[in-house]
Amino acid sequence: METARAIKVPRNSCLHPFYREAKMTHADIAVSFVELKRLAVSLLPRNSILRNLILSEPDYVPRQEGLVKVMVYSKILHQELRT
Repeated sequence: METARAIKVPRNSCLHPFYREAKMTHADIAVSFVELKRLAVSLLPRNSILRNLILSEPDYVPRQEGLVKVMVYSKILHQELRT
């Protein structure tokens, strides 16, 4: 079993201030959805289910959770482009 290592997050990182101050493991690092939200607003139509889903998310999510969400978003986008 691998032991989680604590890492220090640089102060100038794009992480939420709460995460910058804490010692966190690699699995705990949050990723920003802020830019993804900007893209959704500028590129997707107002009636897009994907757009509304992305905009309903918090600005910062744990890395693993964010990865799963982006994989789901890509499938929804592919489906929306088909129709």
